[in-house]
Amino acid sequence: MRFVFTGFLLLLSLMGWFVSADTASHDLQVLYPVSIETQVEGYIELFKDKYPDIPVIPVKTNGTGDLVSLVQNNESGYDVLIVPDYVSFEKGLMPSYITWDIRYGNCAMVLSYTPESAYADMITSENWYDVLSQEKVTTAIVHPDADARGWRSLVTLSLADDHYEKPIFETIIPPESGITRMESENGTIVSAVNPHSHGNFLVLNTTTEAFDYTKNSTVDYTLNYQGGAYQHGLSMINLPEEIDLSIPEFQENYWSVGVETGSGMKHSPPIVFAVSIPTNAQNRDAGIDFIRLILSEEGKEVLRGLGQDPIRPAEGFGDVPPELGSLVSLG
Repeated sequence: MRFVFTGFLLLLSLMGWFVSADTASHDLQVLYPVSIETQVEGYIELFKDKYPDIPVIPVKTNGTGDLVSLVQNNESGYDVLIVPDYVSFEKGLMPSYITWDIRYGNCAMVLSYTPESAYADMITSENWYDVLSQEKVTTAIVHPDADARGWRSLVTLSLADDHYEKPIFETIIPPESGITRMESENGTIVSAVNPHSHGNFLVLNTTTEAFDYTKNSTVDYTLNYQGGAYQHGLSMINLPEEIDLSIPEFQENYWSVGVETGSGMKHSPPIVFAVSIPTNAQNRDAGIDFIRLILSEEGKEVLRGLGQDPIRPAEGFGDVPPELGSLVSLG
């Protein structure tokens, strides 16, 4: 009987029903939203080079909301969590699921274009909104329900009204596009439930369209992430920090604009990358080593290579593990 039972266990093992504790804890599960996939892939390659014996299991989600839900409902625990906005950690996971985070880089909203774009030889960070208001200039955003950069573009243009004290939003975005802006007691509300192209303002279906249309001069200017514009070889106009969604000090200002989309109300926290390890991680030690690589000079080069800016030094909040304390500035 013993031999029969042993054979049965062997069969289950071969079928993948049994995994030893050593093998399970040896894997490193990295959870992140697809919007930062290229960045995380760079870190994973660094980790594989340095720790070839530790299998890395990348787990992608559609967005930070999905990531938060997965962590809240996963009893076995992921090992490293990476997000493009630290507020999702603060509001969704602290202190029940994580007790600390490290903020290591940021990204900004920019205006992307090519040398063939209309007025490309004249546009600057000081006159960009005047250029976009010209009759022959075509401006585009990605559909707000297709990608977060779409509704974040609307936040940036809405903030521009208050920053410059000019009606920039309605000058660039015609109300016939189905996108409107109004003030409320609690801030500014942009309605973009059913947006569409109108005249020289285009609402594009995908980020791929946004890049392709800009490159082939179908569109003159597109609101975009700094990293995306850089990776696609596009020229960029940097916007003021008060409206480019990159600086934590302006978090309250950014959050004052709500964008009503087909999938719900959106508010933009600063686009600041953050990393943590959940309290129920299965491979904490490997997670610590992974984060060390993110904070290393090699890790910073991954960000720079994507046109994104490392925070120097990285900033730690909460109960940062002592193994990482010397690598960050504790907030």
